[in-house]
Amino acid sequence: MKQSNGKIGMKEYIAIVVFMIGAKIADDTPSLFFKQLDNAAWMSPLINGLAAILPIALFIKVLTLYKGMNLAEITCRLLGNFIGKIVLFFFMGNIIQCHCAGLLRIQ
Repeated sequence: MKQSNGKIGMKEYIAIVVFMIGAKIADDTPSLFFKQLDNAAWMSPLINGLAAILPIALFIKVLTLYKGMNLAEITCRLLGNFIGKIVLFFFMGNIIQCHCAGLLRIQ
């Protein structure tokens, strides 16, 4: 296995996005609305899917603009050092929570 120099590569970014967005899309939120939506219930998964496309597109655009930087560096540059560290703290907490729940396997 190839060791990295502490930076997260493009494949890792995509994996993180897929896990985070996939969990949001695959949840049972549409099933909660079926009784209220009746005939329009088929639109709920489509709207959820379309709502997920925008964050993914923006994430990929930011990654292409800041080539050669890892996720932590990009976050701190865009949000400032203090707020960036807070966001990274919550992001790492989410990864640890997913790992503890068995949803994410870190090797």
